[in-house]
Amino acid sequence: MKRKCFIVAIALLAMCSAVRGQTEKKKFEFKPIATGMMSVGANFPADSKVGYGFNLDRAYLGVEGKWGKGWSFKFVADCGKSSAVDDYQRIVYIKNALVQWKSDRFSVRAGLIGTNVFGTQEKFWGRRYVMKTFQDEYKFGSSADLGAAIEWSPSRVVSLDAIIVNGEGFKKLQIERGLLYGVGITVKPVEGLTLRAYGDLNQKPDDSTPKKTLNAMVGYKNQTFSIAVEGSFIFDKETQTLTETQTQTLTQTETETLTQTQTQAQSQSQILNRNQSGLSAYGSVKVGKCDIFARYDLLTSKNNWNKSKDGSMALAGVGIDLCKYVKMAPNVKVWIPKEGKATPSVNVNFQFAL
Repeated sequence: MKRKCFIVAIALLAMCSAVRGQTEKKKFEFKPIATGMMSVGANFPADSKVGYGFNLDRAYLGVEGKWGKGWSFKFVADCGKSSAVDDYQRIVYIKNALVQWKSDRFSVRAGLIGTNVFGTQEKFWGRRYVMKTFQDEYKFGSSADLGAAIEWSPSRVVSLDAIIVNGEGFKKLQIERGLLYGVGITVKPVEGLTLRAYGDLNQKPDDSTPKKTLNAMVGYKNQTFSIAVEGSFIFDKETQTLTETQTQTLTQTETETLTQTQTQAQSQSQILNRNQSGLSAYGSVKVGKCDIFARYDLLTSKNNWNKSKDGSMALAGVGIDLCKYVKMAPNVKVWIPKEGKATPSVNVNFQFAL
């Protein structure tokens, strides 16, 4: 009898353990992350550097998990291009490695996190596989960095966020002097309307002059169409030391930036204004199962210091969801530099995502 009771007790204990294990498994959820962005296209006129063919634009591989009350983690590896190596090669970076706690109105992230610079715009644009958002495309900010961020929603209308990171992006994780401090506010006064303002201060460890970035965005989206406009600004200065010979070759405008004390010295310092600004407008209209989209970018620099890269871009295309996991977007793009000839291109972009 005692032996039977002992066996029954063991069986009950095993059943309880199994039920408990199933309950714990339900609390801990894993989700794989796998995204590939490819394109095929041609530039006109084709030359030795830019012609036509297939291209792997980006690939993300990783995993995210959730457990407990509001806790989650995310790890993502990014395989993409780098100007430091040949174009045919790809370099793998760690894009995200973070832990997050989130409640109904408050969240905290720490680690290698996604920044708050253009996340709202990227979701609104919705076609990262076709082209990056303005700030990402023209290097006004980084999509990820090492640090911490908080978000607080005091109401359904207003959301506030703040971030402190290294300020060097996810490709450079070394510790230097100086950090990047950013704050933002998002307002949704009515359904579909989004107002966003963001600003940050980068202490620039490689320069004594801090760099400031501002961005403002207005967008409206419903089930039929979407439209948005954003303006971006960089306030930046660079100090250069000039020899006496170099000083004699300065233009009148550049000479006026030098102080009287500096002019009397044999070795002088010139303050170069590296301010930049830009405008981006984009929208889409749903026609059946397709989305017709268009976008226009304008990039300028103060006193034309970066005129070799200044210009405007026009983009138009059709977005097609081939299935749940595959998107396709035939499109036409024209880059019109401030100096030089326009470069049109025809592309078909693809995204494969779980």
